[in-house]
Amino acid sequence: MYIQIDDIIAYFKLLEHDYGFHISFHTNNCGTFLSENAAKIGKFNAHHQKYCSIIKSKLYKCCLRQQKLIHSNKSKDITFGMAHCGLWEYIIPLYHNEIKLGFICVGGFCHDYNKSVDRIDKYESYVNKKELLSCLDEYNKSVPNLNMIKALFKLPAASLSSLMYEHYNKGNATTNIYSEIVSYLTLNYTSKIYVEDIAKFCLCSVSNINHTFKKISGKSINRYVNELRIKKAKSLLKNTDLSISEIAAKVGFSETNYFTNIFTKYENISPSQFRKS
Repeated sequence: MYIQIDDIIAYFKLLEHDYGFHISFHTNNCGTFLSENAAKIGKFNAHHQKYCSIIKSKLYKCCLRQQKLIHSNKSKDITFGMAHCGLWEYIIPLYHNEIKLGFICVGGFCHDYNKSVDRIDKYESYVNKKELLSCLDEYNKSVPNLNMIKALFKLPAASLSSLMYEHYNKGNATTNIYSEIVSYLTLNYTSKIYVEDIAKFCLCSVSNINHTFKKISGKSINRYVNELRIKKAKSLLKNTDLSISEIAAKVGFSETNYFTNIFTKYENISPSQFRKS
């Protein structure tokens, strides 16, 4: 029997704690898997450590292009190399029934400091070099060998592939575009969402994005994003001591009053009342 998503997440947290790994996993045409498990997946839908956050604040489109390239690679082999931002990572492809569903990224390594610095120099006009170099010193310079990675990730990779396959869109181009939209929204709902960026990610026009999403989901993109944000906010309200304003910012609302109004509109109860209930 395959382990479930809660067990996989708990295992990934254990690996991060014990080995200092930075783990994320990315799907391909499995958007509903991401949306249904958004609150559980949390930080594992992308690398959120300080170094990557600095890069993404200025060069996020580079990250998206990198993901596209990895998705298009049909090799089943685990690979190790330097990401475009200068850190090193293992890429573990996720397959089920010969279909590539995504990949696990195990990163956080400063394998070759000089090469990482050379890569930082390439982006110096976009990011603060001194800040990145300071972050670079905090990363693990001891890289686990391939056999260790295989042993640690064989079972969770197989289980994750099985769970994702249940949500795989085997349909036409329209359903696959919808899945990519859902994937993008699930990965980025805590940030400002621009339909133009979704269109670039999916290689479609803005009108096609809006039409496809509305046709299949019956919702606007704005409503869907708000639902994701409220779902995450409910989890934070129940499981953390963060203030209402902190939660609003954390789930993607720039103004606390607007967050409260949207939350009340969707849940028929205010955030503070929900927390007390």
